[in-house]
Amino acid sequence: MEDMQVLEKFYFKAFSDKGEQLDCEGLFLFDSPETNKTYIVYTDHTKNAEGLENVYASIYDRKSISDLGDLDPNTLVEVDLAPIETDAEWDTVDKMLERYDAAMMNKDAE
Repeated sequence: MEDMQVLEKFYFKAFSDKGEQLDCEGLFLFDSPETNKTYIVYTDHTKNAEGLENVYASIYDRKSISDLGDLDPNTLVEVDLAPIETDAEWDTVDKMLERYDAAMMNKDAE
């Protein structure tokens, strides 16, 4: 099973398909041994039609930022992201998002 690294105050710039800059907050990272890739799940804090926060996922290049702990939370950084390519990868992301949601609900219950 993939290990999850929950992110706190990790803000970065991403770009939409239309080339618009999005100011995003990283929620968590995880590595997949099956694909040998790292994924990031993040939000731009916009809401969808149901009023829920939009959440996105991309392939993340860990080399783009060597130490997340040294980042200034008041500064937007640029990270190298790539689109997720397969349904199997999306299935893995969905499972990790479910784990994240469950962990956050347990944290809120404490």
